[in-house]
Amino acid sequence: MNHSISSLSLEPLDTPETPQQRGCPRCQYVRQASDTAPEWQCPRCGVAYDKVQPGATAPPPSTSKASAGKAAQRSAQAQSPQPPGRASVSSTPERPWALIVFTVGMVLLLGLVGWKWQARHYQAAERAARAAADAQAQTVAQEKARQDEEAQLKAAEGLWRSHKSEQALPTVEAMAQQGHPRAMVLLGLMHWEGRGGMPKNPTLALQWLQKAAQQGSALAAVWLGYIHEKGPQDMRQPSLAENWYRKAARAGDSTGLYSLGKLYAQDLPGVGYRPVQALMLLELAMRDFNANPTQESMTPNNQSAFWAQGAMRSLEPRMSITDAAQARRLADAWKPGMPLE
Repeated sequence: MNHSISSLSLEPLDTPETPQQRGCPRCQYVRQASDTAPEWQCPRCGVAYDKVQPGATAPPPSTSKASAGKAAQRSAQAQSPQPPGRASVSSTPERPWALIVFTVGMVLLLGLVGWKWQARHYQAAERAARAAADAQAQTVAQEKARQDEEAQLKAAEGLWRSHKSEQALPTVEAMAQQGHPRAMVLLGLMHWEGRGGMPKNPTLALQWLQKAAQQGSALAAVWLGYIHEKGPQDMRQPSLAENWYRKAARAGDSTGLYSLGKLYAQDLPGVGYRPVQALMLLELAMRDFNANPTQESMTPNNQSAFWAQGAMRSLEPRMSITDAAQARRLADAWKPGMPLE
């Protein structure tokens, strides 16, 4: 009897699961001896085990009601049966879909802005190319029109020289009315000379020559000076001839330089004798003619700068060496547009 009593053990028949062997029904985590979480709670995911063992440590008094509510909710979720065939919930955080949508939106916005910029850039380049093409076409058209006018005027000059002014008159008048300076000069000469079936008309001749000179024609200014220097006696006025010659000479025209220098070398009334200026102007006329020996076809007779060197040989012997040297220094320093005093 005593032997039977001594063989009995006081230990419980069902040994409770040790903390080291307890597993989480949610994340399958096996509890370790080193875990500090309460025995009823999974150290990894915080869910309550399937049942609370007797003597399990209760939550500390400091735990708030909200924490206890969350623990109870997690315990209820753990105890609720999962649908068959469904894997346990993963602890991986959800993807940042909002960030992905924002990034895609920004990419689309930047693409739209870039497309609009490129479209505007292309349109601006297309407009610039079209404007350049239009400008080039306009330049070509203007050059062609200029060449056509020159050809027509050259043909009219040929008729005038052949004493066929009446045939050339319609073309020359039309071009003069349009403001062509050389046509104005030719029309003035046609009225001045009165040949080829046209009567003389000095009044119309002076009017057309003055219009051309006002538009900057040095040839017209030379002709006006020539008429007032060597024209009919009632029209001669040396001081007026000086003004017109000066206008052409100041522009750098070789014929104007020669005409004004020759005028200063003659000692005419109202102008006087100015040898230093005369030699300076003749020197300039000679230099310009040597640099560009082409002669103007409508220059007055014997009024070309071709005669400048001969006029210098006639004038210089009557001057002192000092005056001649000063005249050449003035010629060296002078440029078109500068005063001639």
